Amino acid sequence: MNTNIIQNEDKVLSLVYPKEYKDLLNYSPQDLYQMGPVISKYILPKTILKKMTNISEDILKSKDKKRWGYHLAGQIDSEYLIPEDILIKENLLDYFKLIVKCYLRDYMDRSHYTNVNTKVLQLEVDLNSMWIVEQFKHEYNPVHWHENCSISSVMYLKTPRMKNNGNIPGKKDQAGNITFINRSTNPGQSFELPLFSLKPKKGDIYIFPSSMAHTVYPFDNDVRRLSISFNADYHTNVKFLS
Repeated sequence: MNTNIIQNEDKVLSLVYPKEYKDLLNYSPQDLYQMGPVISKYILPKTILKKMTNISEDILKSKDKKRWGYHLAGQIDSEYLIPEDILIKENLLDYFKLIVKCYLRDYMDRSHYTNVNTKVLQLEVDLNSMWIVEQFKHEYNPVHWHENCSISSVMYLKTPRMKNNGNIPGKKDQAGNITFINRSTNPGQSFELPLFSLKPKKGDIYIFPSSMAHTVYPFDNDVRRLSISFNADYHTNVKFLS
């Protein structure tokens, strides 16, 4: 893989998380869906997962936490902003910028950016916002997409077993699933799959285009799922070679 476009990443990050930094630079996402919008799945290192879980639990207990739900589509009561200064203090902001860069790099390696007549000179990522989603019984996210950004992500910190009490025999159990929706509506004729649905696991982090519609199903049992989402933008400087 071409790591040159992200070789100048913050030195502090490589010192604080040397193993995680090196592993991510050389990591190939476990699932890369290349036809149509690209969805990539990575696995959060245990150190990062633990820190993000602790940060989330601390914010949820805080009296000064900032509600973020009025910016969001979710029919979920407990959605709170993670301030950027906390991510900076814990040396986590650059890690999530880097994982977005890896997503972009993997996309570029499989697209016109790999053309021998082009060279990516610079790749910059900005995180616009990051928020906690504490989901309980019967709460859900309707079909929506994210505006004023180009890339979105969701990571899962706690994923208890979720159930629907009224499951119909012969039907798939989609309790708590996240479903991504593509433009195709006639898969039998176009040979395209319009939906990609999955039941996330603890430590999973998915990165996808912010314009991609998606939804999160509710569940009926008394459990608590904890996840974090963020939005990002990127900027490139591409040189066209003669």
